[in-house]
Amino acid sequence: MKDEILIRYISKRCTATEEKEILEWLKEKENRQRLFELEQIWGLKAEMRFSDKGRMDEAYRQLGGRLGLGKQAEKKETPVRRFTVREWWKYAAILVAVCLFATNLFYITKEEPAAYNTVVVPKGQRVSLLLSDGTTVWLNAESRFSYPAKFSEKYRTVKLEGEGYFEVAHNPNVRSRWNCRC
Repeated sequence: MKDEILIRYISKRCTATEEKEILEWLKEKENRQRLFELEQIWGLKAEMRFSDKGRMDEAYRQLGGRLGLGKQAEKKETPVRRFTVREWWKYAAILVAVCLFATNLFYITKEEPAAYNTVVVPKGQRVSLLLSDGTTVWLNAESRFSYPAKFSEKYRTVKLEGEGYFEVAHNPNVRSRWNCRC
């Protein structure tokens, strides 16, 4: 007997022919037990809004197992994933760590503008300088020479107005750039 017909019988919505079929079907003891269990489920349905949903689902699953409905009776619901406060803190900590790492990397790689030293050679004089990278510079009279107090790791940049002679210390890792106004 189909469950739909039995439910219509329980809810008193079946036809007269269906009722006769059910009464004939109820002559067997096993069938009466099944109808009784369906009546219990139907009665619990009305109480379901006042009951714990978890307990009702478990009871329905057990009853479905006894009735042979098995997997058909189980609801296929996927649980909704909700983030807990602990998970939010975990993701926030990761984000803060990445931001701190990026900021630290930015400041490590950032080249600060160099402070320049300037040498002005008066008329009638000559000057010899030894720079921090090992380069020797001779400047002629009325020359103006500017160089950083510390050279960067990539470039050796100097400015010369006038005349000068350079003996550049060789360093294959550094490119020299000269800015001259002669």
